[in-house]
Amino acid sequence: MLTWKYNIIDFIMRPFVAKELRSLGIEWSEIPRGKSELWSLSTALIYHIYPRLCRFRRMKKHSYPVECKDENEWQEILEKIEEGMTIFIIGEYLPFSNDEREKILEAFKLFGEYLPTMWD
Repeated sequence: MLTWKYNIIDFIMRPFVAKELRSLGIEWSEIPRGKSELWSLSTALIYHIYPRLCRFRRMKKHSYPVECKDENEWQEILEKIEEGMTIFIIGEYLPFSNDEREKILEAFKLFGEYLPTMWD
C-alpha cells in the first residue's frame, strides 16, 4: 500500500544518492533491491545513509550538539563518521585491516551516539 510513496521518494532522491555513490565508484544498479537487500541489511542501510550524511556534513549548519565545544569539533565528528562509512562501502567484500576496522567501529559508534542531534 505504501509502495507508491517509496517509489516517489526513490525517484526524487535517486539523482542525489547516485551522484554520491558514483563519487565512490559505485553505480546505482549495484545497490541491493528487494529481498536480497535483507541478506546484508547493514550494507543496504549504509547505501541509504551515506549520501545523506555526506550532504549533511557539507551543508552550512546553524547549530551543533551541546556535547561539542564548537562547530569545528562537530565537523570533525561528522568527518570521522563519513570516513568510516566510506571504508565500509569500498571494502565491503574485502578483509579490513585492524586500523580500518577500528575506524569503521568508531564511525558506527559515533553515528549511533549523535544520530538524534543530526538536524539543523
